[in-house]
Amino acid sequence: MNWSWSTSWELEGRFWEPGDTEHRFYGRLRHTALDGPTFHFVDSTLNTGPIQGPAGPIEILLGETLGGIPLTVLGFYPSRWAAHGLGSGNTVDGFADSVIAGAWLATLTELEVSAVSVKVHGLLETLTGGTAEGGPLNPTADEHGCDRMTVELSDGVGLVLQTGESRSVSRRREHSEVTAGAHLSLKPPLPFAELERKYLQPLCDLVLFATRRPSYVESLAIKLISDSTESFHVVRRPFPQPDARSERDVYALALNLGRVHSPTAVIKRWFELSDEVGPVWQLLFSTLGSSTGLLENRLLNLVAFVEGYHRALHDEPPLTDKEDRSAQKAVKAALRSEDVHVRKVYREAVAYANSQTQRDRLDFLTRRCLLVLDLWDLDCDAFCEQVSHTRNWLIHWGKPGRSTLGQGSGMYMLFARLEVIVYANLMLDVGLTREEVAQEIGSGWRLERLP
Repeated sequence: MNWSWSTSWELEGRFWEPGDTEHRFYGRLRHTALDGPTFHFVDSTLNTGPIQGPAGPIEILLGETLGGIPLTVLGFYPSRWAAHGLGSGNTVDGFADSVIAGAWLATLTELEVSAVSVKVHGLLETLTGGTAEGGPLNPTADEHGCDRMTVELSDGVGLVLQTGESRSVSRRREHSEVTAGAHLSLKPPLPFAELERKYLQPLCDLVLFATRRPSYVESLAIKLISDSTESFHVVRRPFPQPDARSERDVYALALNLGRVHSPTAVIKRWFELSDEVGPVWQLLFSTLGSSTGLLENRLLNLVAFVEGYHRALHDEPPLTDKEDRSAQKAVKAALRSEDVHVRKVYREAVAYANSQTQRDRLDFLTRRCLLVLDLWDLDCDAFCEQVSHTRNWLIHWGKPGRSTLGQGSGMYMLFARLEVIVYANLMLDVGLTREEVAQEIGSGWRLERLP
């Protein structure tokens, strides 16, 4: 059975609710690249009444294909139901977050995983390059038609990135297909939730960063015990939902690992950096990975990331910790005779006094970018003022500042410029030289030019 995300397939089986194996009902599982796994159940036990339908999302369903393969359905969401169908009752349609093929499991997040093979949307272009140039791997590098790159990550985790070319020949047709995948080996094993947070999501983020289009896990093959040959497959509903942008051709990579001095060192540093930056990291990639939503919200997200990113990696408080403690002590002593409300206001203000402003942080990252992109005609002071005034207006909705840019092209320009600044700083922080950063951004933005 082909459990690939990129191809459409369907199968039939019997399904039941956990603890109720006596009442099994027929179901058809259909998978497409756009919608992921969807189901059609007949004579089901899922309806709570004659016409009400299921009470809500169903955490888990168990099943078995007609060929005897165990199935676990996690997160089933009914979308349509009827008390009577074509000769059958209790017909239910819906979609699922995940389908596990090969095992009956109560949960996915707590599993101890020793190895996982994963297909990621966009990984092929990240490794082989866009239509204008090649990438770090060549799928026909050896006699087996494969090429691979091995990266030793932290905590005993090994990452293998691989491309391959498969060929099939019949009497009338010859077919060739290039594929890409990643394999993670974990010693000791990790819970799936931690594996996903520390390694699978940053891998998707790296692909998004390189291709500038949405990326997500297509399918997984998981091993639970290191010395076992058994594994099971996981097919998931794609997130974000694929659209025209996610399917467009990649003309040139914004980060081509084939051009940097040490691609394995850059990849290793990427995973370290995602952990160092912390929760605000995902705010960036959820914003860049989706073109939906209000431009105002996306701009605010990017500004918030800039502040959090700078605080995590480049924070330079005006005072030393010793000076800050001494100043706070002096201020609190001077306020002892004041009203309780007055003391509370100033204590809270003093607690945050020894920190850089959002404007300071944006100025630092912008000037750092301009040291690399010295031909970019961007006025740092004017740009930072525009971002600051626009951000404050969107947060407080008061009187616009003199440099506030309203809805439309002006606000989009701020977003596009912030994106370039974030790209340049991230590349510098994963170990690229200034010359490499300038080359990568010049190549990745060659069709649209810098805003």
